[in-house]
Amino acid sequence: MQTSQQRDGVGAEAIALSHLQKQGLIRLDSNFSCRLGEIDLLMRDGDTLVVTEVRYRASGVEDALYSIGFQKRQRIRRATLKFLQDNPALAEWPLRFDVVAIGGSLNEPQITWIADAFQDE
Repeated sequence: MQTSQQRDGVGAEAIALSHLQKQGLIRLDSNFSCRLGEIDLLMRDGDTLVVTEVRYRASGVEDALYSIGFQKRQRIRRATLKFLQDNPALAEWPLRFDVVAIGGSLNEPQITWIADAFQDE
């Protein structure tokens, strides 16, 4: 049985996916997980592989954005390297890290999409 936080996470990811698809991105995979980390959404934007972190905070978009610290970015990067090892055909694509921050009620969400939110430091 899912907790309310898990249900909110699933709902936020569905909202983010829909938002990105309306912008023309194509879903390649979702919820890629390995011992190194997790990737919420893997999308294609033209010829670019887009690794997308989805963050939801009922308290607002700003709180969602600020919740992605250095450690989280490192885990996303490590999971991305593993994903690319498992999918070598995608390893040659340009790579971009995006964030979709969702705040407020999931019934009437505030959505902020930041393309190229952080670099591969």
